Amino acid sequence: MEATIELYDLKAPAPMMPGMAINQIMKDIGGTLKQAGIVTNPPKELDGHGIYYLKSERGGSEAESLWIDNGCEVTCWAFELGKGWAQTETSKESGYKSPLPLTINLN
Repeated sequence: MEATIELYDLKAPAPMMPGMAINQIMKDIGGTLKQAGIVTNPPKELDGHGIYYLKSERGGSEAESLWIDNGCEVTCWAFELGKGWAQTETSKESGYKSPLPLTINLN
């Protein structure tokens, strides 16, 4: 999958729903938010879902992740810890198709 990400200005408020989702994700994973945005070209089967990109730092390590918001819960879809992108077991169990191989284009 090639994901195009529209980055949010972290110095300005994010739109309400993405802002709430990103805030909850950061509470869950901890660390410091470095970048956040929304996928502007979601796969057809996820059209209508919010898919968020986060880059965060915790304990001196950076991580990138994609999260799916279905309106009821937010699930980590895939993550990158410096060794390449991987799909999470939770998203597999939830029935989400793999986004791999994954290319991220930041705008």
